[in-house]
Amino acid sequence: MYGVLYRGDPERYFACVRLDSEALDDLGFERATVPGGRYGRRLVCHWNVKIPELPGLFHALHADLIDAGYLSDMSRPLIEYYRRSDELLIMVPVLSADNEADTSPDAKTGRPTGRDSG
Repeated sequence: MYGVLYRGDPERYFACVRLDSEALDDLGFERATVPGGRYGRRLVCHWNVKIPELPGLFHALHADLIDAGYLSDMSRPLIEYYRRSDELLIMVPVLSADNEADTSPDAKTGRPTGRDSG
């Protein structure tokens, strides 16, 4: 499962699931594609007891990424990826100031660690 937050006024939050096929379902839910690209990410263990802290954790990740030399990409959403019942991966979209290879930065080290596109 995913949570996708589009910043702005008003903010828009969507609860999402990944579809493994293009086959139509009978439920009639809206379909959308989450924009790919570079996302800095941080693992949050035991997220279910940290729900009130999530906005602050996103802000801290964002600040760490800026400190590491990345630029914020306000055109793309913040992403919550619920990996397991006790693990959440939070992701903040970034642009690289030097336009290096398409990799996602680790917020603690600032080093590229791979690409996540949700």
